[in-house]
Amino acid sequence: MAVVMRMNWPGIGAAEYDAVREEVGWEDTAPAGGWLHVALVLDGRVEVWDVWESADAFGAFTEERLLPGVARLGISGESTVKVEPCHYFQRELIVGGRLLAEIGTVPSADAYDMFAAQVDWHTRSPVGGICHIAVLAEGGTIDTLSVWRSEQACVRFAADRMKPVADALGVPLDIDGNPPHFAPVHALYAPASGPNRLR
Repeated sequence: MAVVMRMNWPGIGAAEYDAVREEVGWEDTAPAGGWLHVALVLDGRVEVWDVWESADAFGAFTEERLLPGVARLGISGESTVKVEPCHYFQRELIVGGRLLAEIGTVPSADAYDMFAAQVDWHTRSPVGGICHIAVLAEGGTIDTLSVWRSEQACVRFAADRMKPVADALGVPLDIDGNPPHFAPVHALYAPASGPNRLR
């Protein structure tokens, strides 16, 4: 079963993350079963969202490559790692440039599925959307991470495709009064061998 791994690593910033990325070399030699990797640096800590073929694939990468690489660099500190079922993910071909991430929460899998079916981002990818991850979190909520080429692309998608559906379903979606919050994407890696969608 596909899983989403979310890691928060307080005290580890962009420089340490980049050193680990270089040492472990996951962009040069794709980890078996690793489908998508997004890293953000928020408030001085690294936050990573990965999609893996299985928890075992992530575990093997961690034991065989990640932890030995971190040890060789002498990086200390404890990360918080959650491995949870992947509810949905989608990725497009990645081309360079500045990317932004938006993180959100939907109350339930049923609410997410109902909204997704109406907005239809599964078959009609949003213009400017790079990837989208939906994880079934503890408590039954769906946590999401969406990566965009620009804030304008996200806001345009929300106004043109999400707002009409929200209005029809009676779901409050105040784009003007409660705009999305964005964080710069520090790194994004999607090996060619992984799937582009999982539902």
